Amino acid sequence: MGRGIGGRLYGALFAALADEPVHRAFAGIALPNEASVRLHEPFGFRRVGESSAAGRKFDRYWDVRWYEKSLAD
Repeated sequence: MGRGIGGRLYGALFAALADEPVHRAFAGIALPNEASVRLHEPFGFRRVGESSAAGRKFDRYWDVRWYEKSLAD
């Protein structure tokens, strides 16, 4: 179960970016990772694609799902 740390960090990040000339935020999530998907979607990130074996961690390749979020009003 999450402790809300990621949500608080994203809240602070988006507040800090509110007055900056930043148009989009992007996220890449190594799959499977339902906790990360549950973190990003409520913040308005939408799925824009998926790449096979595109990320490497823990000495193996993982599929990566790509998300984006508009930061424009």
